[in-house]
Amino acid sequence: MPTCRSCLCPTPCRGVVLTRIDRLAPPQRLTLKVASVIGRSFAYPLLHDIYPIAADRPTLADQLEGLQRRSLVLPEAPVTELPWIFKHVITRDVAYELMVRAQRRVLHQAIAEWYEQHHEKELPRFYPLLAHHWSRTDEAAKAATFQGLAGERALAGGAYREAVLFLTAALERDPPPPPGSSAEARFRRARWERQLAEAHLGFGGTGQGRVHLGRALELLGAPLPDTPHQLVPNVLRQLTLQAAHRVFPNRAVSRGRRSPEESLEASRAYMRLTEVFWFANDVPALVHASLQALNRAERAGPSPELARAYSIMCLAAGSVPIHPLAQAYARRAEQTARRTGQLWPLGYVLFITCVYMIGAARWAELDEALAEANGLLEQAGDRRAFGDALTVQAMSSLYRGQFQQAAAGFDDVHRRGRRDENVQHQVWGRLGKAECELRAGRPDEAAELLEAALGLLAGHPDQAEQLRAYGLLAVVRLRQDETQAAQQAAAAAARLIAKFQAPTAHYLLEGYAGVAEVYLSLWEAGQDSSDTSRAARRACRDLRGFARIFPIGKPRARLWQGRLAQLSGRGEWAQAAWRAGLASAERLGMPFDAALAHAELGRHAAGTPQGHRHLEQAQTLMRELELPASQPTAHKGRSDVLG
Repeated sequence: MPTCRSCLCPTPCRGVVLTRIDRLAPPQRLTLKVASVIGRSFAYPLLHDIYPIAADRPTLADQLEGLQRRSLVLPEAPVTELPWIFKHVITRDVAYELMVRAQRRVLHQAIAEWYEQHHEKELPRFYPLLAHHWSRTDEAAKAATFQGLAGERALAGGAYREAVLFLTAALERDPPPPPGSSAEARFRRARWERQLAEAHLGFGGTGQGRVHLGRALELLGAPLPDTPHQLVPNVLRQLTLQAAHRVFPNRAVSRGRRSPEESLEASRAYMRLTEVFWFANDVPALVHASLQALNRAERAGPSPELARAYSIMCLAAGSVPIHPLAQAYARRAEQTARRTGQLWPLGYVLFITCVYMIGAARWAELDEALAEANGLLEQAGDRRAFGDALTVQAMSSLYRGQFQQAAAGFDDVHRRGRRDENVQHQVWGRLGKAECELRAGRPDEAAELLEAALGLLAGHPDQAEQLRAYGLLAVVRLRQDETQAAQQAAAAAARLIAKFQAPTAHYLLEGYAGVAEVYLSLWEAGQDSSDTSRAARRACRDLRGFARIFPIGKPRARLWQGRLAQLSGRGEWAQAAWRAGLASAERLGMPFDAALAHAELGRHAAGTPQGHRHLEQAQTLMRELELPASQPTAHKGRSDVLG
């Protein structure tokens, strides 16, 4: 027999409850109805103050005791000042539905006004409750206001799904301002759109984030260029303005028609767009958004937003790359952030500059800054930014050959991503762990993790993450002797690389390197068709382009450039490239890449004392890294170059 989900009694219980309510005395019936508007749990003082018949208020305690005897309500504590509760949710629902809408609206408004009067000093704690009650009245403006405030509070606490619900409701209830409407109306809606974008970005929704950020900027009169052709002149204008700000810093603060708060709001929106463009690997759009964010923040004067904008310019300059400029902006960002005296801006700035430093392999500076950033972001309660910082920490361990430490870090990122419903963090956790498994000689485990990551990306497409996943998967399939699958994955990664004008993210290294490794290995294994050799040359060229931006790519770029030279019959060039790769790996503190360079030098000088020394050094490094001494490459799929 069907049952009621509330109390597991047979389905007709709604009818039974209705009959029991109908048998109550009119004052008790009204008491039950009024209490149902408050909610499943209701406080006696609130019930007393909003009770519509003032003459019956002195008898409320007796009425509640009568309802308790009939098992309809229960006291949560034996004191009238503390809450009561409906024994079953269904009782509350039936009582609520017995009232006409007009009665409910009046009571919801009375409840909302009661909370505003009695909890004025701690009102933010009651924003969700006020949003609920005002949304059930005819006061659309009040409802939208408190839905927006509740969404902002949820966003600040990392409750991104809840923030999306509240902010979406606020925007739906508050109609778009018509042309000629007040700046205040446009600003309020722009702020909600930007906050809604941040909520979507909080759990990895970059697509929706971009849509809402675009709407916010439209409302603020600072729209994105409509077409790619409009981007170049916009970038030039912003570059000219930024140069003027650097030459005449005292004139940067604007006294024009835009208020400082409007300038800051536009800056916040553009700063969030830089994240979208960074993950989309769109360098021109990233540079444009970074310049817009900084120029608008400078117009408003010193602020936490200005510190953040400087740090983002560090990232943008590093993606060009102009490293001295990136470092100058990083210093300015930290100085500005420290002057604010606030936790979150400083934590964010340090984290963003760490993202730049990791690509440049500046490990000593990175460790110190990242430790401080992690502490500040955790203390500030920003779970998304803290998860981002933990990912950077794990990537730093990965690049330095600390694979066990990196694997533990990526597991933590994945666990937090599942807890927070952040798809991006889940993907990062699986991809990073897959690379650790690959290095440890466990390709089957790596393949399983990569398939899981690609499954997540199917519902949340992110081309940068897909490139990294396919590049890693291509190498994994090669280790599994699945040549056709390796070619398919490498081709998928190569198609994505062809779409990018330039890489923006350091973690794309294995995407670029994986394509080069697979095509070169297939060529060396005998698949020397013109298509394979052409694809290998193109992959090496793309990897060199990556290394020009991110120094951590230099050892691998020279490793595979040497393999390309060897296959092309230029043995001396190959030896020079491998020696240069070894020098880069040692200078950058990347022992795994140093082991690969030693192995390649040893393999191609087999039988000589020098070759023997290189192979011994490769084996020593692999033992120190606690990795299998026999690291297979793809010389016919399974050549034990380190064994």
